[in-house]
Amino acid sequence: MMQSVITKDETTPSEPLLPALEQPCCCFSMSELSSATDNFDEKWCIGQGGFGKVYKGKISDGPTKTYAIKRLHFMSDQGEPEFWVEVEMLSRLRHCNLVSLIGYCNEGKDMALVYEYMHNGTLSDHLHKKGTILTWSQRLKICIGAARGLDYLHTGTGIQQGVIHRDVKSTNILLDQNYAAKIADFGLAKTGPTNQTCTHVSTIVKGTFGYIDPNYWYTGRLTRKSDVYAFGVVLLEVLCGRRALDESLDEGLAIWAQDRIKQGKITQIIDYRLKDHVSKSSLKQFSRIAMGCLLSNPSQRPTMSEVVGGLNLALSFHERKASSTIGGITIKKVWSLVSLKGHFEVRSSWRTGSNDQLPGIESLKIVGDAFLGGELQVCGYSVNGAVECMFQWAHRLPDGSTKYIEGATTPNYTIALDDLGTRLGVEVIPFDKKGRRGKVYKCFANNGLLISETVIVPVSGIVTEVEANQIELLEEQDDNNDQLPSIESLQIAGDAYPGGKLQVWGFSVNGTVSCLFQWFHHSPDGSIEYIKGATGETYTVTLDDVGTYLGIEVVPIDKKSRKSIGFKCFANNGRLIRETVSAPN
Repeated sequence: MMQSVITKDETTPSEPLLPALEQPCCCFSMSELSSATDNFDEKWCIGQGGFGKVYKGKISDGPTKTYAIKRLHFMSDQGEPEFWVEVEMLSRLRHCNLVSLIGYCNEGKDMALVYEYMHNGTLSDHLHKKGTILTWSQRLKICIGAARGLDYLHTGTGIQQGVIHRDVKSTNILLDQNYAAKIADFGLAKTGPTNQTCTHVSTIVKGTFGYIDPNYWYTGRLTRKSDVYAFGVVLLEVLCGRRALDESLDEGLAIWAQDRIKQGKITQIIDYRLKDHVSKSSLKQFSRIAMGCLLSNPSQRPTMSEVVGGLNLALSFHERKASSTIGGITIKKVWSLVSLKGHFEVRSSWRTGSNDQLPGIESLKIVGDAFLGGELQVCGYSVNGAVECMFQWAHRLPDGSTKYIEGATTPNYTIALDDLGTRLGVEVIPFDKKGRRGKVYKCFANNGLLISETVIVPVSGIVTEVEANQIELLEEQDDNNDQLPSIESLQIAGDAYPGGKLQVWGFSVNGTVSCLFQWFHHSPDGSIEYIKGATGETYTVTLDDVGTYLGIEVVPIDKKSRKSIGFKCFANNGRLIRETVSAPN
């Protein structure tokens, strides 16, 4: 059982941690919560932590709804300071990958917190309890969701001070009915400046053994990279199926797994339930991200934004491998291009025999939000045996000259102040498995227009028709190995404020020829309301959307009229739709 470490008490902050929210959480009486849980009957207990026990309860506030109720135990090593930190944090932060706080109870020594109910429990439950099996794809998507939640805390709260969670672990990653991940338990969270990567907060060491950043432990300096380290341990749990403190190991999971990965024994430590079900490229990319999170020097660890990009790449590799060969039938499909280490070098392509074509790329494009702080990604089709690529982002200046951006050598890029007023582009060189280079391919963000501080340019819509240069079936699929239609890289682009235009974008795979669309509201209380008549791939934001998480559900259909599961994504990077966002120029 995990143990929490708290070296001594901290006082309740005298100043609010975050700006006030327009809709603060509710205040419940203890009698209401007692009634909701049959006087806190043990049959409704669904978990226990350092704060106390967590109960499943039904509260009648209009329609009866199910919630998770965490009650402070009188013997808990956490108390009033942690209680108010969590109330302040979760009542002011809203994101689809953070657990929503519905309300609280504060009656003297009787304290409790009321959350949205997460039907599938914790990530730890599914990794470490017998009988539960998560596929590699599910594990990757859960990690991506949790990483997005942490990235929002670190940089996306819209305030000068970001939030450091300080207790990232698999038991604090909860899963809803669709296995979407949400970060929970903010009792130990701290705020800190976001303007510098390694700006730290000097604080008393708190956290959970097995996840605590060694640098934080020895120096008392808490940074966002302390969360990154803890998340790296979670990634190893996901990979190995072992606890952070495994009784069968002489050392912690982080040390044990890192040593074996460095020795090239990664296939020996992977969860036995995953063996033969994970592509080598996906496994390599995943382990690279995990190892980066665990670097001893905090400044060398990736940001959570970079972790999100790396995990998306691992998922892309896995899905590409899973669907590229079906019963011996090859499918030519979209993929996220692989980054090579080192600086970008432009060299002349090799010349070979007339029947031996050099590796190439088709339909190279940059997708994402082309405004300050926006995330961009390079996508395209690999052809002629291309297996990996080198990247270099560059500015095309108004005088026609090109200026390469130092260190920008991956398929992902975050737009910075230096990019404003330039044409931002990328150069890509493909390689085949023989190490031969293809020609240099170039494309520009924002449709070749200058990068502006406020303009958000929507990217192209989702592919709803099979096109010859996108998905090519060389023969009919074997019925025994026929995969359901699917969508990759689903996202919503555009202006997420009233009057703004949104468009859904993605790639069709596995024979998808058309899609059904339905836009919906995901309210802060966890309920979902489908928007009547909003059944197209584009949507205009209205005042009714303000204060909700606006999303879309897409159901792909193949030529046999078979439907797959619904794919969901959210506008505004999973944040609440606001009325006050500045309109584009």
